[in-house]
Amino acid sequence: MSGDHLDLAELLRLLGSKPSVEATRGMIGRYIEACRMAADEITSLQDRLEKAEAERKEWLNKAVEYQGFHSSVAGERNRAQAQVAALRSLVEEYYQKTPLGHQPHMISQRVEDALSNTAQAAADHDRRVRSEALIPQPISTAPKDGTPILVGHEHATFIAWWWQEHEIETETGAPGWVNNVTNNLGEQVVYKPTHWAPLPDLSGGR
Repeated sequence: MSGDHLDLAELLRLLGSKPSVEATRGMIGRYIEACRMAADEITSLQDRLEKAEAERKEWLNKAVEYQGFHSSVAGERNRAQAQVAALRSLVEEYYQKTPLGHQPHMISQRVEDALSNTAQAAADHDRRVRSEALIPQPISTAPKDGTPILVGHEHATFIAWWWQEHEIETETGAPGWVNNVTNNLGEQVVYKPTHWAPLPDLSGGR
């Protein structure tokens, strides 16, 4: 007997002692309750068993998916290794066909030399352009958009620009080469240069 409930063996033992009708009813009631509880436990165990079976199937499906993924990854890895091997073969074939043979460091040195020569040539070209830019040109070719430039005549060289409509009126009443120098009347002095050159770039290329 466990607690207030009876199992079948205990019930039969008690009934063999010829209890009263009331006692018999009580024992049978306790036995029925024990059977009901056992049925509930069986139902609970069945539910747990079904859940465990569902989880097992889910893990089996995941295992199958993992195997497929693993096979796919292995295939990608094999293809990548084959590509690397093919590239290595091409590089080795290239080295064999060049006069340098198996001396890739010499190829690298030649590339570095070529880059250095290109940089030096670019610097030389830049210096030449800067030098040529200062060669005086006829004033008739100078820009007239208000850009400051170097102008000169036989007596001096100075900065000037072509007068623009928003500026102070010129002493002649017409556009001309000015640089904000005014006369006693507050009018801009007009110069008559013969040559011009762009202002040099002193920024150092920055």
